[in-house]
Amino acid sequence: MAALAPLLAVAFLAAAAHAADPFAFFDWDVTYMTASPLGVPQQHLRKMLDDGKELGMPDGVLMNGKGPYRYNDSLVPAGIEYETIRVEPGKTYRFRVHNVGVSTSLNFRIQNHNLALVETEGSYTMKQNFTNLDIHVGQSYSFLVTMDQNASSDYYIVASARFVNESLWTRVTGVAILQYSNSKGKASGPLPDPPNDEYDKTFSMNQARSISPGFWNVRTENLDTWYLGQETYIRVVDPNGGYNVTEVVAPDNMLYCGLLKDKQKAQKPHGSSSSAAAAKLNNYLLAVLVSLLALALGH
Repeated sequence: MAALAPLLAVAFLAAAAHAADPFAFFDWDVTYMTASPLGVPQQHLRKMLDDGKELGMPDGVLMNGKGPYRYNDSLVPAGIEYETIRVEPGKTYRFRVHNVGVSTSLNFRIQNHNLALVETEGSYTMKQNFTNLDIHVGQSYSFLVTMDQNASSDYYIVASARFVNESLWTRVTGVAILQYSNSKGKASGPLPDPPNDEYDKTFSMNQARSISPGFWNVRTENLDTWYLGQETYIRVVDPNGGYNVTEVVAPDNMLYCGLLKDKQKAQKPHGSSSSAAAAKLNNYLLAVLVSLLALALGH
């Protein structure tokens, strides 16, 4: 074990959702917390990196600043304080998960529960369902998790290291507890499995590529009067009709770009008019000018 190996941390918030749009209102009941690397001054860690040294295997993964639940007596010592998220059956909760570690990617999962991804880095995403998700250093995600299990026992919340020799890194696993109010007992048994691709990054890369925003309604009514630097207001919606969809179908004058550019329809710039209308306007202006000229000559 490296003496200066930094602790990793996964910090998350859980919040009950009470509206048709479960992303609208929350009762915050878990405090966001971070972890310090073993009390080692940051300048020492920086010097190690600047000198080209490895930081070594972390001592563990913290969840909200707390150590792992004792899911395995040989791997986890007794007496370690662990995080417990208490929930009500049938409710949907928002989990905000952050990898605030130094160098290790983590796989996040909640035993027997679906993770509906709805936000990353402060931006809404197209809602996607995951059983687990890789969260790399510095990344943040929000999941909607519905408490739809029978609460025969508590459930594991797990964050384990990725792209490492798992037989050596088994102890570097963060474990918290999801506890229903009607839970019938403590969590026990093996942890939910991580992706089985120890040295293959394809699964993780495909996960990341699948996450995208749901833009469509950039309006074009005033296209010809826009100027450089003008703000464009955009709303992100769920195209699969998931939660609180209030938008109508895409308008005829929407703009497409990138892979959707072939769907673009011909646009009529705002303020343009038919030749007949333009001629009518010109004749009207000419008549007004003649009338004003006649009045001037009469005087």
